[in-house]
Amino acid sequence: LCCVPAGRPGGGMEAVLEFRELEPAAQKIVHHAVSSVLQGEVYDAGRVAAWVDDINRICIEELRKVSGNFKYAVSCMVVQKKGAGIHSSARAFWDASTDGVVNLTWEDNRTMLCLVTLFISAI
Repeated sequence: LCCVPAGRPGGGMEAVLEFRELEPAAQKIVHHAVSSVLQGEVYDAGRVAAWVDDINRICIEELRKVSGNFKYAVSCMVVQKKGAGIHSSARAFWDASTDGVVNLTWEDNRTMLCLVTLFISAI
């Protein structure tokens, strides 16, 4: 995909050991995954499960290309825009220097919105 950053000398980003080094690429990957799956689509309850699976798969696959030094867990929710509110919260206990979370609220569609939470934990 478009979002894998240029590697370090010697190739790849395997030397990335802290969340702050990975966070910019992770944000781009999550946004690209959601946009590539949902852009131009119209909400269809029968297709939501496949969309969510595709978004989650793309996020994990692309993040593993960036660095194998982390565990990745992604949660994705797609909801129809009907005027109702939605609230989401997550909490974790970790080492803030090596671990972190990326959240995306994607509203670039008139019929649906997507909430993605990506947890990243150093191995």
